[in-house]
Amino acid sequence: MNSDKQKYYTYSTIIALCYFFGFFTKDFYFMDDFYRSASGVFLWNQNGRPLTDFIFKLLSGDKIIDFYPLTLIVGIGSIIIAADKLRNQLFDGQIWPGVIATFLIIANPYLLANASFRYDSLTMFLPMAFVIWAVSIQSSKIISWQNVGVLLLLLLSWTTYQPAISLFIVLECIYFIHHRLLKRNQTYYIQFFSHILALIISYLIYSFFVHHLIAGLYSLKHSQLLALNSHVFSGFMDNIFSFLYIIHLLFMGHFRYIFYYLFFVVYIGIIYIDLIHIRNKNNHISKLYSYIFLFSPVILTLFSFLIFCILKEPVLRYRVMLGFSGVLLYAFYILYKVFGRKISIYLTLPILLILFIYSNSYTKAQENRYQLYMNVIASIGQTLSEHPSQEKILYVAGDIPIQSINTSITHAVPLIDQVIKRYFIQQYTQETPSGMYSSSLYVFKHSFLTHNYTIKFVKKSEILNANNFSVISQNEYYSLGQKGSAFAVVFSGED
Repeated sequence: MNSDKQKYYTYSTIIALCYFFGFFTKDFYFMDDFYRSASGVFLWNQNGRPLTDFIFKLLSGDKIIDFYPLTLIVGIGSIIIAADKLRNQLFDGQIWPGVIATFLIIANPYLLANASFRYDSLTMFLPMAFVIWAVSIQSSKIISWQNVGVLLLLLLSWTTYQPAISLFIVLECIYFIHHRLLKRNQTYYIQFFSHILALIISYLIYSFFVHHLIAGLYSLKHSQLLALNSHVFSGFMDNIFSFLYIIHLLFMGHFRYIFYYLFFVVYIGIIYIDLIHIRNKNNHISKLYSYIFLFSPVILTLFSFLIFCILKEPVLRYRVMLGFSGVLLYAFYILYKVFGRKISIYLTLPILLILFIYSNSYTKAQENRYQLYMNVIASIGQTLSEHPSQEKILYVAGDIPIQSINTSITHAVPLIDQVIKRYFIQQYTQETPSGMYSSSLYVFKHSFLTHNYTIKFVKKSEILNANNFSVISQNEYYSLGQKGSAFAVVFSGED
């Protein structure tokens, strides 16, 4: 290992460990962690992710084992190793530009949810390494062993965590801009189209062999393509606007001006590069490339989620926004090409600082929420034990509101407010045909097994408008009372 590579690995690892420090010391379970920790099951193959199932069965045996934070550390390490290729190919082998580029990939604020999973953090980060490696493989022929390698890496990504493919698409666009628009490499078309062909073939193979594994209401609902009918365009555009709202959250809150600043300096760089390197050729191809380059930030942002928009009901969650890591990388790439090594790093420092603030604020807010959740369960359980009932039914409505300790955080960073798990909200309280409960329902049911209660989630109006609901315990978070011969708890948060 040469000296530059060793320094790159060392600096990248130190910065990444500092960024994720709050995750290493966290004391909360996130979404599916509840169910998997209590039951020991896998079930990722039902989500079309058989390789994820295989990895954890290989590590754990018959019952899943909690290796966190080792799972997160290995996932981060895999990205750092793979991104060394990007450092050499896009940033001239420079150490610190490579470190900053790698950090922007893993510090994508939408990945805060991914890093929270005690198990899935490994298998959500690992496919990002697969696609980075795949993009960096170069070949001057359409049919070659190198492109077979690209195909295999894409298959690994599809079967581990499908949204990582969006990162592959964005990175391919960045490589096209780098090699064809800026370096004017005439033979790059072959590599570009061979990679696109590998993407199409990998999807066809994945669909043919894995489609039959998908099971359960959640997975089936979110894997259906838009129907080719008169509503296909409106459905496609609705999905686009839904994902644009997720992007819009970055430009809200106390730190929005930092992202406006990044957008501004990147566009100054794009206009400069366009005038000096692209538009100076007086032909139609150069004009076309000029328009593509001028709109490249918008195009890449769209490509970071466009693959999901062809689905009938895409997963509108922040954890699928892996492609946005490529958008952040591209922003720094433009600054590097225009301003050089030192100035580009200085210009990026405000964004790096904000990303550290995001990570630290998120882990504190998430842990506060989880601890409140567990305290509320204990409080309700204590009250129920003091008021025995013959009818062992507990109706549950609403959600725990955001406590005041988190209000300042979520006001400053609206993205955090959206990422924090709402434990009781109705969309998380459905039982799938496979028998796997959503985390909130599962943990709530099993928290009251000692009381032999059956949990039923209902709307607030069904309880509050009932004449037979009498409150026996009340605080700022919930009202607990009797509904006929059963019990009901109404949380003060949204229904």
